[in-house]
Amino acid sequence: MFRVPGRLLAFMFIALSSMAEKFELSEGSMSAGGQAMLNYSSPDISDWNADYLNLGVAVNGGFFFLKNLAGVVDAQLTGQISDRMESKRRYQFATGIWYAVDTKSNYYPYVQLLGYVSNVASGWSAGLMPSLGLLVGLSAQLALDFGFISRIDFAISREGSTALELGTGFVGIRAFF
Repeated sequence: MFRVPGRLLAFMFIALSSMAEKFELSEGSMSAGGQAMLNYSSPDISDWNADYLNLGVAVNGGFFFLKNLAGVVDAQLTGQISDRMESKRRYQFATGIWYAVDTKSNYYPYVQLLGYVSNVASGWSAGLMPSLGLLVGLSAQLALDFGFISRIDFAISREGSTALELGTGFVGIRAFF
């Protein structure tokens, strides 16, 4: 069986992204994208024994009202699988801000803060999602999106208390126009 070494893949990825045309995150431009996510969470901050694995997809869009600063909307569908092999779906809508640091290269580290409302089978919740990420430019309009999202979740109309999710890893793609 033919195997490509990880170092060779990383070198090819870095070489291709460094040759790509630099994209602009200027005032008045827009973005659209999506991510696939995977994370581990504890549904109750005081009880680290009740654990979950979450798999999800998200679509998002944004409008840059200042250079490198955008307002963002985000919709997510997440499936939650517990240690008892139960599964739950969560539907979520979020809005917030997104700021990318212009490094004068095709690599843009960014921070994002979203406020959200979500619905699971047991009811509604709301919370905050801070995230850190890295855009890797592939062309003047397209970038790969890597990062981590955390979530602080407050029950509104469901049982339970404040929940904490750490380190949702995601990979996605974003277009800029």
